[in-house]
Amino acid sequence: MNGKELKRLLAALKEQNWTWEATPNGHYKMWPPDSSKPMVCAAVSSSDLNILRIITRDLRKSGFIWPSENAKKMTQPKEKTMRSIQLNHALEALVTSQTPPVPPTPPVPVDLDMDALFRQLKEARTYAQLARDARDEALATRDKAEENLRGSEKELELAIIQLKGAKQAFDKAFEGGE
Repeated sequence: MNGKELKRLLAALKEQNWTWEATPNGHYKMWPPDSSKPMVCAAVSSSDLNILRIITRDLRKSGFIWPSENAKKMTQPKEKTMRSIQLNHALEALVTSQTPPVPPTPPVPVDLDMDALFRQLKEARTYAQLARDARDEALATRDKAEENLRGSEKELELAIIQLKGAKQAFDKAFEGGE
């Protein structure tokens, strides 16, 4: 475990009112705020890549919540599949190529009359509706892209089945020819 991970873990422990003590031989003793729960003792070694997972597993048994709310804010989700990442990039490219740039919102002058304010309100509503329509269109495009992706995956599965069948026929014919 590197120093950054250890600092994050100790900050989360402090946030959840745990107490801990570092021993001279590189171990940490950690006590939960609920004294009825057991103490957790762990060796913190930089050579063990799984140590954070192991320590948090043991800490959870004593009531620790990981990742803590602050740790969740500091890290980004890592559970994206490659397919969804590619789809997101394709959609971003599609949306940015079709979506007009958003004009900056002008400051509202204080000395406008009611008619001018009403016109501004009407323009803002129209712009908001256009933005909603663009969003809905992008969502429909995404849904269509996901549908096409599912269809392509089914076609690939069928092609692989056909390939296996053709290979078996070829192998069988090759064996019979000798």
